[in-house]
Amino acid sequence: LIEYLQALLDVTEGLEDIKLVRSIRAVDELSRPVIVVKTNALQKLAAAPIRNFMGTFTLTLVSQHKDIDKAEDDLEARLEILLPKLFTWGMSWQSADQAQFDERHICYDIAVSSIYKGE
Repeated sequence: LIEYLQALLDVTEGLEDIKLVRSIRAVDELSRPVIVVKTNALQKLAAAPIRNFMGTFTLTLVSQHKDIDKAEDDLEARLEILLPKLFTWGMSWQSADQAQFDERHICYDIAVSSIYKGE
């Protein structure tokens, strides 16, 4: 998933400045937006090889702006680009909910699912 997301961000105008964070962790001062990836669950697919799972994930898109209006405008513009692109990369998104990331930053929690191929 991380490799797909990084490739998507690298080639998509309007998303290329987003930093991808591979796991939930505290972030210091943000100089650019970030997407934090959280694995929620892996479920076996009955008709698939034993190492294939359906993964559900939360992608947390965090704005670097502390001003609420600037942050909301920035996040909404990025969501308009990101959400349709997820489908072209084999992911399905179910919802994008605005949330508070920490005491200084707002974010959107994007619920996505994708086939996860274990090694």
